[in-house]
Amino acid sequence: MATAQYRPEPNYLTTPGSYQLRFVPHNVAGYDELAARLAAKHPGWPADEIKTLLQDANEEIKDMLTNGTQVTLEDAFSYRLSFHARLDAPDDPLPPMDELLRVKVSPSRPFVRAVQQNAHLERLPPKKKPRSCCLPKTPPWS
Repeated sequence: MATAQYRPEPNYLTTPGSYQLRFVPHNVAGYDELAARLAAKHPGWPADEIKTLLQDANEEIKDMLTNGTQVTLEDAFSYRLSFHARLDAPDDPLPPMDELLRVKVSPSRPFVRAVQQNAHLERLPPKKKPRSCCLPKTPPWS
């Protein structure tokens, strides 16, 4: 059974010291891997056509966001624009676009719940011995 791997790492920003969990991916998948998996489920569709459809869908989502439309894919993700700016007066000029405009992508609750219910975790050993000066005497998980 495949597992999602994690490694406890020291969080040096907390007092007293604590640990945070770091996700360690087995690998990174892109369009090609996703298209191959979908093609295996749907033998009538070649992987290269599925890859093209996935890329076209992303282009359409970008165009819709550019035109001010929020895109919500039920039971999957919502894409929306947000702004990061502080204005001293309502008529102040806007900051540059790369500082102002953000794109938020949020998973739906059913999507997150399905991942949580199906995931199996595996703890990996630490990469190196942590600095003892900043950590608690006993790890929080013991």
